[in-house]
Formats: sequence, structure tokens, C-alpha cells
Amino acid sequence: GTGTATRVVTSVDVSLASSEIEVGQPDTATAAALDQYGAPIDAGPVTWNATFPEVAVVQPTTGLMLAVASGTTQISATIAGKVGRRTLTVSPPPILVNEVNPNGDLPASGWVELFNPTARAVDLTGWTISNSDVSKWFTFPAGVIIESGGYVAVNEQTLPVGLNATDAVHVFNKFGVQ
Repeated sequence: GTGTATRVVTSVDVSLASSEIEVGQPDTATAAALDQYGAPIDAGPVTWNATFPEVAVVQPTTGLMLAVASGTTQISATIAGKVGRRTLTVSPPPILVNEVNPNGDLPASGWVELFNPTARAVDLTGWTISNSDVSKWFTFPAGVIIESGGYVAVNEQTLPVGLNATDAVHVFNKFGVQ
């Protein structure tokens, strides 16, 4: 024929900035409706959903996501009755407290050792550490990186208060998750 074909939505392409994020991390998914030729088409509003909201929640009208707990979920977008999906994996904060040595009888002699068990380097910029008094903490400055399989020690001079044998050590990622 000589007329133009009516364009219809045949698929939805969902995009995530990253397919893996940390517990506490916010992110935003995007979606595009595609016509029968694979071209973007304006087809109305997007409705968002997560198959496992206990892993990640998604705001139904904006695609804003928040990682809640470790696991895997599908983030889906529905446009004009068509659904697109992407898998999202939520990982725990990647750093472990490896060893704690309180000051004992010596002032300013305690330290905390952190370990990176992951296969990638972890940037500690914005992470915090404290003893039992979580109202006082040390924030890691830019440039503190623990390589894969590496360690970093934080001594008592760095912590805003001493590290006694009865203290707990609290480490929070940059999203505030312990």
C-alpha cells in the first residue's frame, strides 16, 4: 500500500544504571516503549514494579529504586499493556570487620582492621566507623580504597573516642547501612 502503517507498542526496553547495587543504595530505572520497527514511541505513562519488594522497592510512577536487602529481583516497566524487565542484584556492603584490638591498659593503642573479600576494589569514601558511641564517628575521606583481598586499619587516634575492650565497632557504608 501507499499509506503509512499505524505504529503500535510491541516491546518495552528497561535500562538500569547498574545490574548490581548495594543494600541502601538508591538508583533509577528508565524505560522506553518501542514500536514494531524497534523505534522509540511515545505511548503514555510507565508503571513500575519489583517482583521481590523485600529485595528492592521501586516507586510505581518514577522508577526510583531503593535496595533493601541482599538478593535478586526483577524490575519491570509496563507501558500500553506491554512489559519489559531487567534483573537487579542487591549485594550486602562489601567490607567486613576482620579484627578489633582494643586499647587495653595502654592509651591510644587500639585499632580496627577492615577486610575486602570481594573480587573488586572498594572505595571507602563516605563510609563511617565508630565505637559503641555511634553519635561520634570517623568518616573516611576521598581516596581510601581497599583492593580486592586487601586490608585497612583504623587506629584509635583516628576514632573520635577510645576503643575499650567492652566497645562494639560499627561500620556503615556510604548509604548508612551497617
